[in-house]
Amino acid sequence: MQEKPEDAVNHLKGLTSTVYIYKRQTYQDIRAVADSQTAKSAGLGRKTIEQRIRNARKSGRLQIEKSETDLLLMVYLDDEVFMPMRQKESLRLLLPDGLEIVGTIQSIFDELQSINAAEKYCLPVPNKYTTVQARLSRQSKKWTVQQAFGLDVPPSFNSVKYLIDVRGYRWVPDRPISDEGKPIVVHSTKEIFISHDAFCDEFPLSKYQVSDRIVEGMDGDEILEHYGLASSVNKSM
Repeated sequence: MQEKPEDAVNHLKGLTSTVYIYKRQTYQDIRAVADSQTAKSAGLGRKTIEQRIRNARKSGRLQIEKSETDLLLMVYLDDEVFMPMRQKESLRLLLPDGLEIVGTIQSIFDELQSINAAEKYCLPVPNKYTTVQARLSRQSKKWTVQQAFGLDVPPSFNSVKYLIDVRGYRWVPDRPISDEGKPIVVHSTKEIFISHDAFCDEFPLSKYQVSDRIVEGMDGDEILEHYGLASSVNKSM
C-alpha cells in the first residue's frame, strides 16, 4: 500500500529532532539548556527557559535552520533568553522605636503583622498587603515606604506635616489616613483640618463656600475672616 504524501510529511516530522545552540554550546533539549551553567548563573529554571524560548520563537526573534536532510532543526538562542531574573527590590522601613526592617513589601508586611504594629505604635498600619502594594505602585502620588505602611501621613499632607512635627500644630479631627483629603490650615489656632468636610463640620460653612474661597487662594484664617468668623474662633481659644 502506497503511503500518502501527507502521511509521509507527518512521518518525517516525527523523526525531526530539535537542538538549541548558544554561542559554541549545543544542547539536545530544553532540559539541557536549563541545566547549563549559563542558565543556573542567571537563576533561571526550566519553566522560565521554556517560556522564553517559546515566546522568542513565536515572535520570530530567534534564528532557526534546518539540516540538509530536514531531520534536524537548529534553534539559535540569543542573550535575551538568558537574561537574569529581576531581583525583588529591597525596601527599608524605619519603625518609631528606631528599629529598621529591610525586605520586600510582603516580608515587611508580614513582620508588621507579626508584632501587631498598628496597636503597638498606635498608627494606621494597613491590614491588607494589597493596600501597601497599590500605594507603592502609584508613581504619580510618590508614596514613600513610610507612608505606604502607615508610619507617615499620606502624600497629600506633605506640605503641612512640618507644622505638626516642628511648630506644634494638631490634626483636626484626627491624623489623616487617606490621601483623598485636602488640608486647610488655621494658623491662629494651630490647627490643620484634614479635609474640606472636616473644616465645614467645625464651622457654619458649606463646602461650596469653602471651595470657592480656596480657589481664590485663601487659607483657613482668611476664609474665617471673610465670613466674619475669625473673632469667634479667637474668643473660644
